[in-house]
Amino acid sequence: MRLPFRVGIPSALLLSVLATADGAAQTRVFRAGGSDLLMGLGAANKAIAGAVVASTRDLYSVYWNPAGLARIEGFQIGASTAFRTEVYDVDFIGIAFGTDLLAPLGLKTGVALAYFPRLHVESEGQFDPDDFESLFIRFTLPFLPDDFDGTISSKTREVRLGIGVAPEEGGRWRVGFGVGYIDCTTLSCGVRASDPGNYFATTTLAYSWGFYGGVQFDLGERFTLGFIFRDPFTELNVEIITEDVDGTRTEFFDVEFPKDLALGVEWRKSSNLTFYGTVQRLAGTYGVSSIDISLLRSGVTLAAGEWDLAAGLMLQLRIAGTHFADLREEAPFLPTLGIGRSIGSLDLFLAVYPDPAMTAHFNRPYMNLDLTVRLSF
Repeated sequence: MRLPFRVGIPSALLLSVLATADGAAQTRVFRAGGSDLLMGLGAANKAIAGAVVASTRDLYSVYWNPAGLARIEGFQIGASTAFRTEVYDVDFIGIAFGTDLLAPLGLKTGVALAYFPRLHVESEGQFDPDDFESLFIRFTLPFLPDDFDGTISSKTREVRLGIGVAPEEGGRWRVGFGVGYIDCTTLSCGVRASDPGNYFATTTLAYSWGFYGGVQFDLGERFTLGFIFRDPFTELNVEIITEDVDGTRTEFFDVEFPKDLALGVEWRKSSNLTFYGTVQRLAGTYGVSSIDISLLRSGVTLAAGEWDLAAGLMLQLRIAGTHFADLREEAPFLPTLGIGRSIGSLDLFLAVYPDPAMTAHFNRPYMNLDLTVRLSF
């Protein structure tokens, strides 16, 4: 299966697609969601295609760039949901606060704790190892038979703690670090594969620790640069019990995550108009598959009275790897839109965008709608 074809449709059509049916029933079923599927987290961030490495400054910084946590003053709590993601209800919930913990050192500090799904997948039917969907279906099932024709439920989540620090007075830099516990075995997570009479597998142990680091640097009044490095050493240690025609056995293996680097810029053109750009590279091993993805994310926001308007574009410069042998031609681009409003201490934001993985599955735009609610005190 090919990854998304070129998506280049007017914004009015983007909204109208949300109301359309998903087309004729298919013999195979595939549903997926999570932060690993390129769009990231938070409606305001998705609305500018995730081009926020240099600009992030709220509790979502714990995911995008923990250096941005140093900008937080007071207390924030927030949550997001993606209305057309069928494999979970909430794709982010977190809290963040500013603290004077390091004030004796002349530093201001922001701390955040968040939960989010990294990869949730459900499938029915037979997917060949070379199919695009198998990149995710076989993420924690490397020994899945090629002729497997059953149901799979795979859920991997993360709980992440982040901290950002910056000089209290006159500083132009911010630096942040994060650590996350990645879980794939508890009551709300895990992997289960069933092909009645032929194959059954379930995880009994699957966890890892992820580490993250980022910086932001202000270049005068109008420009800010940002950098983030995610998952430099992340490996999921998996224990799985398998039952098939050869009997019951316990298998052990390590599941790797690709290294993820991004460099971004924010340009504050005026008091109400801002432009954003990020170049991102994900390379290495994802599960048992090689992966090499390069993205260019760009966006713009406009403060229009009580409303915040946003638009973005994610250009896939390179898509290659084990399951992408036929995807070396012209890269697709995915447009995004959003609108938000602040009402006192309450911030609301809606974003509409083509879901990359589901667009790949259906081979046409699969539009999703995100809502973020945030309270600041």
